[in-house]
Amino acid sequence: MFLFKKKEIHLDVFTYRPEVLEYYPVDYSRKFFPQWWKNMPNEYIAQDTFWPVSTIKRCSGFLDYYSSGIVIPLWCDMAVDTHPLHCQWKFSDDVTTSVSHPSEQLGDYIDCNQYRHIKIESPWLFNCKEEISFVWTQPDWNFEQHAEFFIPPAVINYKYNMGTNINLFVDKREEKRYIIPAGQPMVNIIPMSERKLKIHKHLLDKQEYDKKSSLSYASRFTNKYRNNKAILKSKESRCPFGFGSK
Repeated sequence: MFLFKKKEIHLDVFTYRPEVLEYYPVDYSRKFFPQWWKNMPNEYIAQDTFWPVSTIKRCSGFLDYYSSGIVIPLWCDMAVDTHPLHCQWKFSDDVTTSVSHPSEQLGDYIDCNQYRHIKIESPWLFNCKEEISFVWTQPDWNFEQHAEFFIPPAVINYKYNMGTNINLFVDKREEKRYIIPAGQPMVNIIPMSERKLKIHKHLLDKQEYDKKSSLSYASRFTNKYRNNKAILKSKESRCPFGFGSK
């Protein structure tokens, strides 16, 4: 019997900002176990008993969640000021930008009088040469501010989409001021595969970075991603000698 090691999934991550790569790079999820979890014992003796009981330190679901993905930490402080009549935010680096989608794009999903959508434009691009889906989730275990905002889940294929912008829904029903600190794990991105993930980090100049981001090219007003994906898949399926091409 021959045992073959499973092929690794190679994920290339690109940024044009050397300070982000130096101070707050994307990295394997296993490097972002929360401190409160690290401080816990593996087991404890419950009241009026004498036998050990496992804590969350030994929870398989918890351990697996941090064993196979990649985390994007926030690369600068984000100050948020909420009020029922407005919502304001500011990034400490004076470089990061954001946009907000209008309520018409969200339908009945959420009451936009109570929540404000913010899309943080990420300095990272991801690319995987294989057609593998990645699950995008908010790492709730890393958050102390559980009620102020939330990041919705998604499934992304980084062969046809390199973007990593972070969507938030900020609760503005009450007057609050708080800071989401630099280094805060914002998303945990896990491949839908049992194969091990291998990350390759690259620093590009802005011109090369912009060339890489061409997958987000807005060739259509609607269905931009699906249209670009269909064009790329069509090119992949053509015979290298030109047979079958239109």
